[in-house]
Amino acid sequence: MPWARFGDTTAAWATFSALGEGEAFTTIEFKANFIAGVTQGRLRAEAWTVHQGRRTMVLEVRITTDDETTSSAILARNSRVGMR
Repeated sequence: MPWARFGDTTAAWATFSALGEGEAFTTIEFKANFIAGVTQGRLRAEAWTVHQGRRTMVLEVRITTDDETTSSAILARNSRVGMR
């Protein structure tokens, strides 16, 4: 589903700033809660870190329509593991 790739990609971009030189990461878990469906308009995604440990990060992504109506939000929680 395109929204899942969009959410995962948004979380990935939010992860880059936490990586050290030579480090990489992968998604180890992805969970999404659908608040309402979106049938038209652009989507906007924001990601923020919920937890950052030595080896894992948990990020939350909020996807809304371009007019930012909360009724069309998709909340996704994305866990990542860092690799050296």
